[in-house]
Amino acid sequence: MARFRWVRGFAAAGFVTAGLVAPGAADADVVPVPTLTGPLPVSEASHPFGAARYQLVPEDLAAAGYVEEEYLVSGTANVYDWPAAGPAVVRTAGAPYTTRILVRRPANPANSSGSAVVEMFNPSNLMDLNIGWSLMREHLMRTGDTWVGITIRPNAVDALKRFDPVRYGPVSFANPLPASQRPCTVTGVEADQERGLAWDMNSQVGAWLKSSVSSNPLRGVIDKVYGFGYSQTGGYLNTYANAIHKRASLASGAPVYDGYFIAVGGGGFVGLVPINACTTTPPVGDPRHVTGNLGVPIIRAMSLSDFVSGIASRRPDSDTAEDPYRHYEIAGMGHASPFELYYSARPADMVKAGRVPPPVGCNEGPRSRFPTNVSFDAILQNLDRWVRTGIAPPRAALIQRVNNATVLDEHGNVVGGVRSPYVDVPTSTWFGSATGPSFCSIAGYERPFSAEKLATLYPSRADYVAKVAANVQSLVAQRFITEADGRFIVQEARYACVLGPANDPFQPRCWDDTDGSVGGTVPATLSITLGAPATFGAFTPGVAREYTAATTAMVTSTAGDATLTVADLGATAPGHLINGAFSLPQPLQGLGVLKTYAGPVSNDQATITFKQAIGANDALRTGSYSKTLTFTLSTTNP
Repeated sequence: MARFRWVRGFAAAGFVTAGLVAPGAADADVVPVPTLTGPLPVSEASHPFGAARYQLVPEDLAAAGYVEEEYLVSGTANVYDWPAAGPAVVRTAGAPYTTRILVRRPANPANSSGSAVVEMFNPSNLMDLNIGWSLMREHLMRTGDTWVGITIRPNAVDALKRFDPVRYGPVSFANPLPASQRPCTVTGVEADQERGLAWDMNSQVGAWLKSSVSSNPLRGVIDKVYGFGYSQTGGYLNTYANAIHKRASLASGAPVYDGYFIAVGGGGFVGLVPINACTTTPPVGDPRHVTGNLGVPIIRAMSLSDFVSGIASRRPDSDTAEDPYRHYEIAGMGHASPFELYYSARPADMVKAGRVPPPVGCNEGPRSRFPTNVSFDAILQNLDRWVRTGIAPPRAALIQRVNNATVLDEHGNVVGGVRSPYVDVPTSTWFGSATGPSFCSIAGYERPFSAEKLATLYPSRADYVAKVAANVQSLVAQRFITEADGRFIVQEARYACVLGPANDPFQPRCWDDTDGSVGGTVPATLSITLGAPATFGAFTPGVAREYTAATTAMVTSTAGDATLTVADLGATAPGHLINGAFSLPQPLQGLGVLKTYAGPVSNDQATITFKQAIGANDALRTGSYSKTLTFTLSTTNP
C-alpha cells in the first residue's frame, strides 16, 4: 500500500511599492542648502507675524501635537530673466538675501507623515497671509504633514519690519545691482528691492527640508515636498514651475519639489507674475503660460470667482509619466474667503505692521463661507498619493459654459465642476462675486434658502441627513472628499444648529465630537492543516492502470496573497514513489501549484489529488511505495 508522510511549512517574501519617478534634469543646478537662524525666541513682546496664538482666531497647536517655529533663512539667490518658454536664464548671480519662514510641524518627528507643504505667503494685502494653512490646517494636522510659509515679496518685508523692527531687522531683499545699472526704477515700498530673489529662496527652503543639516528639526524625516500657492502666489508658483523647476535639483538629481498645488491662479487671473522687478507679466496666450511636462504631478484648482477670467488655464488632464496633470474648477467656492483672515495675523498686528485689516464683509453680506477645505483637503491627499504610489486623482467635469454664460441649476448654483454636498444637497445659493471694498469682487457671498424652500426640499431633518450621507458616500468613493471630512459633513447635517455649513468660528455649532478608535490586531498568519494521508491502495503488477489518491488541506492566511504548493524535496528519485532501493518508473502526478489566493482566507478546505500511472511492464517490488512531500503556503504580500 502506498502512503505519504506529511511535512508542513511556509515561506514568505517581501514586497516593493513604486510611484511616479521624475526624470532628472542633467542641466539643472544643484540647489544649495541655506543658512538658518532660529528658532527665533517668542515672548509677549516679540512673536512671529501671523503666529498661531496671535491670529484673529487663535489656535493651540500643542493640543494637536504640533509646534510652531520661526527661522531667518539666509543665502544667495540668482535674479533671472525669462525671455521664452522653458527654463529661465540667470541675469544676476549670487545676490545675498535673508527671508523668514514659519514652520508648523509635529512636535514629535516620529509622528510626521514625511510630507511637507511649502506655501509662499500671499502678499496681496501688502503683508503675509497664511491662506493655505487657513484652508487645510485641520487636514495637515490630522495627517502629520509639515507646513512651511515663506515671505517672498518686498512689500510684505516692509510690513514685517514695521511690525517688529528688531525681530525682522536682518530680513533683506536688496537689489544686487547698483542703481545706475538697473533697467528700471521701482518706487514705493519695493524701491531698491528685488522681488526676483523669491525663486531661489523657494528652492533652497525645499532643499533644506530634505537635507540632513543640524538646523533641520525634521532631518531624515521629510522625503516629499509640495509647493502651494494661492491667488497671487498661485501665479508665483505657476511661474516657479514653468521657469525654475527644471533648473532646480538636489545633488541626487531628483527635483526639489515633488508636486505642485496651484490654487486660484491661472490664465488671465494671475496666471504668472514678473520674473524680476523690471519685467512685466507674459500676456495670456504666451507659451510661457502653458504648465506641464515637468515629470512631477501638478494640480490646478480654480474657484467660482476666477474660473472665467482664468479660463485660458484650462488644458486636458494627463496621466503620463512626463505630464501628470489635473485641472479642477470647484463649484460654489469663493476666492477671497473669511478663513484667510480668521487664521492669519490678528487685526491689531496688521495695524502695527502699517496695514489696514481687510474687511470680512461686503455689501451683500459676509464673505462666502463656502467650505473650500473639503475640496482642498482631498486635492492635497490625492497629490501625495499620486506622488507616492502613482495612483492618479479622479478627473472632474469643468463648470459648464454655454454662449459665454455660466450654466446654473434650478437653485442658482453652477452646473459641473468639482462637486460637494453644499451644491448637490444645497441649502444656499453660492455666488463668486460681491460688491464693496478690498477684494469683495472675488469674495463671493451666500444667499440662504428660505424656510419654505428648505421645507419643500427636505421635509424632515432625517431626509436631509439621508441625502447628505448618500452624496458624501459617493464623493468619498470617488476621492473628491476625504473620509475624515465626509464624517464631519454627515455629523454637521445631523446636528448643526441650522442646515448648511457649520464652519464659522464665531457662531455656535450645536454639537462637538472627537474621533476615538476601537479595534484589534491580526498577527501575520500562514497556516496549513492537512487531512488524512492520501493512499492509492494496492498496485496490481502486470496491469496498466492509473491510480488516484486524495487528501485535503485546511488553509488560513492573513496575507494579501498566498500560494499553496507541494514539492518532492528528497534527494532519492525526485518525483517518484520509492520502496527501499526501488522506485516506480512513472512519476507522481499532482506536484506543483495546488491553489492560489488573491486575499486573506480562513479555514479554506483545498482538495488535493494525486495520480500514479502503473504500466503493464513496470516491475513492482513487494512492500510499500511512498514519499515525503513538502506542502508550502507562501506569500509575496505579507
